[in-house]
Order: sequence, then C-alpha cells, then structure tokens
Amino acid sequence: MRDKEKIIMLVTLIIFIVVLLLSFTVITYFNIKEENKVPKHDKTTIQESTTTKESTTETTTKIVTEAVTEITTTKTSSTKVTTTATKKITTKGITTTTEKIVSIVNPSELDEWCLNIFNIINDTRKRNGLNTLSLKKDIRDLAIDASIKWESIHDEGLKSYLYGYNYYGYQSNILSSNNGYKVIANETLKNTDVGTNKYLNYVGINIYKVDNKYYFLIIYE
Repeated sequence: MRDKEKIIMLVTLIIFIVVLLLSFTVITYFNIKEENKVPKHDKTTIQESTTTKESTTETTTKIVTEAVTEITTTKTSSTKVTTTATKKITTKGITTTTEKIVSIVNPSELDEWCLNIFNIINDTRKRNGLNTLSLKKDIRDLAIDASIKWESIHDEGLKSYLYGYNYYGYQSNILSSNNGYKVIANETLKNTDVGTNKYLNYVGINIYKVDNKYYFLIIYE
C-alpha cells in the first residue's frame, strides 16, 4: 500500500515538474517574440547643402587628370628579370566660384514718371512678399535705346531688336499729365508678371516722348 502511495507521489511530482518546464518554455518564447517586434533604428545620413544666388555667383567644376606610372620589377628566374610599367590615372575635381559684377543705376536718375512707375512696381512686390527690383545699367541703357528706335522700326522691328529679352511696351497719345504714369504702371502690372514673379531681380525702364505720343518700355530679368 505504501509502495502505491509512493508511486502516486512520484508521478504527481513528475507531472508538476513537466508543467513547470512547459510554463517556463512558453514564457521564454513570448518574451523572445516581443523583443523581435522592437524596430531597429536605421542610420540617418545628414547631407549639408549650400545655396548660392545664381544672379551673383557661378560655380564651375574642372576635371584634372593626373597620370602616375608605377614600375614593378619581378624576378621570374635566376637569370631573367621582367619589368612591368603600370600607369594609374587619377581624376580630381577642382571647383572654382566666379562672382558676377552687376552695375546698378540709382533710381534718382529716372525721370518723374519712370520713377513713379518703378516705385509702384516695387510697392506691389512688397505687398506680395517679394524682393524689390533694382535698376540694372545694361538693360536700362537698352530700354532707352529701344524706346527711341521704336517709332522708326515699329513693333516688328522692336521685337527683333529685343529678341531674347523679357519686355513690355506701351504707347499712347492720350495720356494726361496727372495720371499718365498710373495708367502705364497698371497696364504693366496687368500684362506682365513683374509684380508677382519671385525670380526677378532687375529691371530697366524708359519713356520716350515724341510730340504728344509716349513710348514706354520695361525690360526685366
């Protein structure tokens, strides 16, 4: 009888140990599974960038190739020596920055109407949150020259003369002395993007008057 009780106790102990081992195995399995769910951190590469204004600087990269000759001597036997020349070519990039020089005209050199039109355009750009335009000498001189020629070369000739430039021309013989510049400024803003284009930096303007007729030109870039 006692032997039977001992057997029952032994079986019970074995079952308890098996259950304990199974429980430990299950807990360990789920812990490993949860650890595998934790995302691994990726390496982040931060690249620095440099922004330069195209209107003021130009960056040029020149490729320079250097040739280096390496002499390798190999002794192939007790009496024969072989010499091999190997040429290695190294390519290097040399970057240079060139600054553009832009001649700017003082707005005070403009006549009254041109100055008023210039100020209206820049006031409009300010309201639109944009930079103000500067008077660039070369396109200012071109506007003067083209407005004087306009009467003789007509519209088609003017188009050819100013080929490659962004410009707007306005001519009228009914402008009043009181609000004539306002009419020209409004027509310019309506027919061009000088008041809204964020990429513009420079402008050249001129008004040429013959008898009672006004020839107005604006060139912008």
